[in-house]
This record gives sequence, structure tokens and C-alpha cells, in this order.
Amino acid sequence: ASPAVEHVLGSSPLVARYAPVPRAVRLGAPLTPSGAAFCALESDRGFAVQASTAGSDIAQALSRDLAGRATVYDVSDTLAHGDIELFLRVGASSRQAESVRAALESDPDVSSFRYLTHADEYEIFKQIEHDNPALIRSVKPTDLPESFRIILRPGRSLETTARRYAHLDGVDSTLTPRATFRASLFSPSSQRFGSACTKP
Repeated sequence: ASPAVEHVLGSSPLVARYAPVPRAVRLGAPLTPSGAAFCALESDRGFAVQASTAGSDIAQALSRDLAGRATVYDVSDTLAHGDIELFLRVGASSRQAESVRAALESDPDVSSFRYLTHADEYEIFKQIEHDNPALIRSVKPTDLPESFRIILRPGRSLETTARRYAHLDGVDSTLTPRATFRASLFSPSSQRFGSACTKP
């Protein structure tokens, strides 16, 4: 979040608006494509950026313009799906996944959810890292955690629901992407659910 980076964002015709995002302690996002940006914010400040035109190649253009000064993360896929992302531990059993599924199906606060398998997560990973074939070759689908993308009924609490699932057997972490990108929730004192960002 340096002045040089802000200057690039302020002068780019591809950027509709941007907002500073301070460091956020223990965001709880695992090392997956959808969580990498959140993990980066555990150690650095950044900017949330909205493209001026939907479907533009803003991530690629900003990566070029900010080379050596900042890392650009495309989180549009994360923000477009669900109110809560619930990540299972890598290696979680099918029994554990089914137990989480059953809890979601019977939860009156949950409107709908989507289960993402290792293969689903790997396809997302390949799309995001399409310009890094070496990285793609180094990762297997089973290296990525399976997850649930959850949509709540109107008026239900993201944080309360996420907290309810955070400690279920087989769950690694929960993340509320839409709420997380509201600047008011980005503070070291915000409630988080345990970081999975540091590699063992």
C-alpha cells in the first residue's frame, strides 16, 4: 500500500475505485487461490480494487504496471460466490465432508451451498495461475482443500454462522469474503477463526 502503488491505481483507466486495506491479523484463509490474497494481508497492507469494466483484464494489466512494487490477486471468483467459504482440512475424510454437508442441509440460516471437490479447486487454481505453468505442475488436486461455499438467508449473521462451523470435525477454517472486504471489518481486532496461511 505504498504511495507509488496508489499513484498507479489512481491514474489507471481500468480502475473504477480503490480503497486501502490495512493488515488483518489471522484472517483464516488457507493457501488456496481464493485465500492467497487474504493470507498476504496478514503481513502487508494493500488495496481493494474494483475494475471500471466487468470482465476486463485488469489483473494482468496491473500486474504489469506494478511489477516489482506489488502483487496482484484476482479475488473476483471468491467474492462472486457465497457469503461464507468453509474449508476442510487437506486430507479430510469423506465422512467428515458428509457430516458438514448434513449440518448445512439442516441449518435454517443456510439458503444454499455448493461443495467444491479437489478437482473443482484445482480447476480454479489453474485458471488463476494460468501464466505460471511451473506452479500448476507442482500442485496436485489433493494438495488443495475441498470447501463449501455457503449462501445465507437474508438477515442472518455471517460471523455467527461461520463461528458455528469453525470447529466441526474436519473443518480447517471459515472465511466470510464479502464481509472481509468491507473496510470497517479490516482491523487487527476483528474476530477471526484461526490462520491456515503459514505453511508447516
